[in-house]
Amino acid sequence: MLTGFDHFLVVDRTNGLLTGGFEVSLAPQTADSPEHNSSGMPIIYIKEPTDNARHIALGKFMDAWSKLENCIASSLCDATGLHRMNADVLMNALGTRGQLEVISLLGFSGLPAAQETTLRALLGRVRNNNTRRNHIVHGSWALEAKLYDANGKAIVRLTQQRRYPVSDPEMREALKRPENKRERAKYVFSVRRIQGITKELEQLSEDFSAFHRVRHGLPEGTRRYLVGVQTHGPE
Repeated sequence: MLTGFDHFLVVDRTNGLLTGGFEVSLAPQTADSPEHNSSGMPIIYIKEPTDNARHIALGKFMDAWSKLENCIASSLCDATGLHRMNADVLMNALGTRGQLEVISLLGFSGLPAAQETTLRALLGRVRNNNTRRNHIVHGSWALEAKLYDANGKAIVRLTQQRRYPVSDPEMREALKRPENKRERAKYVFSVRRIQGITKELEQLSEDFSAFHRVRHGLPEGTRRYLVGVQTHGPE
């Protein structure tokens, strides 16, 4: 039984090598481990990954999204004239889609044409990443084992994946087959792919910061953070 994953999938890509059936064993393979079970079927030994690569990748992804939310907050404050502390309340109520809608409705007033074009493009990139963000955050970890024919012997290649739980039964079945790349692109995220999306988010934040520097005449290399400061009277 796997301990670090919520789902376990086996995909036979051996082109008929295992047509007679096979057994999957999650027990550690030793020199004395049998190659076949009592029914004569080959035993495929799979060792569960114990590294933290997937957790590190997810943590860096969340950090990148948090930094992007700071950029969105700056544009929301520009669009509404709100102080950041009040904008936080609005952001929580609106969600990302609502925030982008408010910025789209109010945020272009008085902008030069070039800056308006830049801001529209930035908002579009956030929209494109928002659905992927939701699928990654609300997904769970799965271990996919693909079996290949290596000179008449089945070998295993493991992929750690973040999978979004779809409700449609046909789609769930489609996601089990690697050839359905279009469907899997929406709901299945390998560690490497999460790392790639994280880099996209980091670049998006950099581009947002560059836009804010131009809009507000800030020096090159600075970032614009609207931090709410609350003052208290004597206690």
